[in-house]
This record gives sequence, C-alpha cells and structure tokens, in this order.
Amino acid sequence: KTFAPHRPLAEGVNHLICLNYIELWDDGDGFGAVDLNEIFDFGFSNTGGTGIGLYNIKTVIKKMKGTICAENATPSGAKFIIEMP
Repeated sequence: KTFAPHRPLAEGVNHLICLNYIELWDDGDGFGAVDLNEIFDFGFSNTGGTGIGLYNIKTVIKKMKGTICAENATPSGAKFIIEMP
C-alpha cells in the first residue's frame, strides 16, 4: 500500500514523501512475553535458532533507509511491518 504524498514543505518546493509498506503475518504462537525490540538483536532466539536471521533482515532494511517492527497479531501469531521510502 502507498500512503498519499504529503504537501510540499514550502511554496516552490517540489519534494514529496511517499512511504510504502508490507505487512507479513502468520497464525502461529506469536512472540509471547518477549520484548519485541529484542528479537532483532544479533544472537537472539527463542526457538533454538542461530539468532542471525531477523538481525540480518533489519540490517538490510536499515541500509535501504527503511524500518521493520514486529507485534503480536490478533487473535494469535506474529506480524511484521516493513516500511520503505
């Protein structure tokens, strides 16, 4: 989905900001009581994995000037929101 562009900052300024985002979710167990910022830390895993997957994804998205966040989906599961300029 693309948000509507904002108005120019000043008259004569022709720079518009557009933001694109992707939402990904599942209907699994979700994150439980885990701090949702912590899941992107290098080495963090609550599944016995290596803890580098979400860290690498966030690193790549940040290099592209985007953001990623996670939340528990309703009624169950995990949800990721990726925003890119």
